[in-house]
Amino acid sequence: MIKFSKKTKTLFLISFLIFFILGIFGFIKFYPWFHQEWNEHYPFHRIRNVPQDNGIPRLMLYTDSGKDKILKDKYSDGSFELFDKNEKIASGKIKIKGRGNTTWRMPKKPYALKLEKKQSLLNMPKDSRYNLLNSFSDKSLVRTTFALHLGSIYDNLGYTPQTKDVEVFFNNKYYGYYNLTEKIKIAKDKINIPDISKVENLNDGGYFLEIGRLRNDFYFATNKGVNFALEDPEVVSEEAKVHIQNQIQTLEDSIFADNFADKSHGYRKYLDINSFIDWYIINEFTKNHDAKFIGSVNLYYNPYTQKVHFGPIWDFDISCGNCDYNNMSDYKGFWVKDAVWINRIFEDPEFVKQLKVRWNEKKNELYNAINSFIPERVSLLNEVQKYNFKAWTILGIDVWPNAYIGKTYDDEVNYLLTWLNNRYLWFDNEINSL
Repeated sequence: MIKFSKKTKTLFLISFLIFFILGIFGFIKFYPWFHQEWNEHYPFHRIRNVPQDNGIPRLMLYTDSGKDKILKDKYSDGSFELFDKNEKIASGKIKIKGRGNTTWRMPKKPYALKLEKKQSLLNMPKDSRYNLLNSFSDKSLVRTTFALHLGSIYDNLGYTPQTKDVEVFFNNKYYGYYNLTEKIKIAKDKINIPDISKVENLNDGGYFLEIGRLRNDFYFATNKGVNFALEDPEVVSEEAKVHIQNQIQTLEDSIFADNFADKSHGYRKYLDINSFIDWYIINEFTKNHDAKFIGSVNLYYNPYTQKVHFGPIWDFDISCGNCDYNNMSDYKGFWVKDAVWINRIFEDPEFVKQLKVRWNEKKNELYNAINSFIPERVSLLNEVQKYNFKAWTILGIDVWPNAYIGKTYDDEVNYLLTWLNNRYLWFDNEINSL
């Protein structure tokens, strides 16, 4: 029987412990579900003694159960109070559930809010439905606000949802900065069209679709493989669904027809070109990843114009250089232009001409939005961001899909401004060279 010296046994034990520890870290690194669970908890810190007013409105949410855990597919009952400058300006009963796709898997969750009765929150149109967007991967906290502001510059979209900066407390726990945003839907103050589910003649009805994710019971794919989902499918008849699918297929067929550029009989007969151009400029300029017909691409059919309109714009948290794959961090390069439908429309010389005119008509306002609007928003968030990043300790940490990891909030803002200004120079030259 071999006998080991005490020194050898000690070295063996130390080696075993080292390999054991390395194995644990390897397990965490290479098993995403474990890594995600580990990351679910470390960024959040419960902080106390938050100042009563950090310069933006404060939304207090309470669940009747007193529990913070909210499900995505089931509402929790609760109540809310909304304060502005320490004055309560709204309150009432509320239902809360989770929302989003990728963002729902992040530690800081986004939520859908359903008020007991319609109210105007922070001067937004009176409604009972609102969204809380989490601004987790966007550490500048202003990408969504900036992009939606562009909708007021390139204003042929018909409707762009409003968003307001708020601080959120959940059962008296500080959850930090959120975007309180309108829910996009068919309504008088939003997508103002007659709902196809409420008209006798289907030709008199409109509808709202999303391109990309097959996220509910009504979805279809066109012959070119573009996926569509319908908002609120449960209220639409089977006959209406067939009608909608046929209209969208007719539009696609016109885009790829031999005479597609014909002003009287081509795709312009079915597509509102002005809304499409504005939608394209905003999404291409911000190099919005999902806008390449991947997800969150909205359009609606307006029976008054008998055309499909692009918009409203939505979902910009991984735009403007905040994405580390598909070369999205490079301020150079077209992205949305290569999407199905869009690359074909670019073959129309009249479209390219209109695109140039529209870009040049509004580009100075866009430039001012970069260098005036963003700094103004950042100044407003000066105190909020300090406490937000005390609660969510993610500055200097790689949060999916960050292309840049700044050590400070100022670093994140400076990266965004530099990226946008470089993008502006490149974009202006390339659009005018088409």
